[in-house]
Amino acid sequence: MIGSNDKQYVGFRRFMHYIFQYPFRKIAKKFLNFDAVNKTAKDILTEVGKGYSMDVLRQVISLAYLNDKKVVREGGTSCVIGDGYATMSSLLLKNKRQRVVLVNLSKTLWIDLWHLKLLLKGKFSTDVTLVTSEDSILRFLSETKDKPSVIAIEAKNHQLLQFCPLDLIINIASMQEMNPEVIEEYFIDMSSAAKHNSSVFYCCNRGYKTLPDGTMLSFKDYPWHFSSQILEDEICPWYKKYYNTKLPFLSQLRCYSTQIGKVFINNELSLLYCIFFGGINALYK
Repeated sequence: MIGSNDKQYVGFRRFMHYIFQYPFRKIAKKFLNFDAVNKTAKDILTEVGKGYSMDVLRQVISLAYLNDKKVVREGGTSCVIGDGYATMSSLLLKNKRQRVVLVNLSKTLWIDLWHLKLLLKGKFSTDVTLVTSEDSILRFLSETKDKPSVIAIEAKNHQLLQFCPLDLIINIASMQEMNPEVIEEYFIDMSSAAKHNSSVFYCCNRGYKTLPDGTMLSFKDYPWHFSSQILEDEICPWYKKYYNTKLPFLSQLRCYSTQIGKVFINNELSLLYCIFFGGINALYK
């Protein structure tokens, strides 16, 4: 689960997090929109009473990066597959006034929705809905056109994504928890959704991972054959390193890979992707 449920940091703890996060914020400064997204994150965290953790900062930098690539449309429709504590969904709602399609496992989705309730308060009942059928998602899509809102979908109903006109699809650290056949199903969903809209797919997951049942996952073996074009390939520095506020302060981050994909109106899925590897890296060189 991405995001964070930490309580607000105060005193020395707040100072230590600021010091450890400084190198990452320095990287983020090259993105013109970082300060705006950062302010949005602070406002959200103050509203819900949570701390500005490294997990949150990574989501902020990721959105600033996507904004810098001009793939996040103001007032558009985005999908977040596997959000944690509704972190990215909240940023899209408040920073870009977007309509967000949020997909997650049932129990985790309820946690996402609880955090959205803390943020939206009285507007939660009108601006957030859980859909379970084609009719319900089409109806809510019609009712919320150009309106900041959230459409929640349980992962078992992920095929409903096929009916959504998505501008942006974000997956961070959750496809690495799926079996290969489920990953392929999501790629099929995205290809079907491409019939409705031109959109971008951003995917950030471990390069390699062994699931509890022994299944070996490799990022390069994801069904990228659904794509027709690679738009970019680069290192992503904010996922290369990690910090702890307890000894040892510096931690190894496992190998991760990231891709950004574009879905054109002609139903072709093409990918803008960047690959980064954690390995053993020191926070300061």
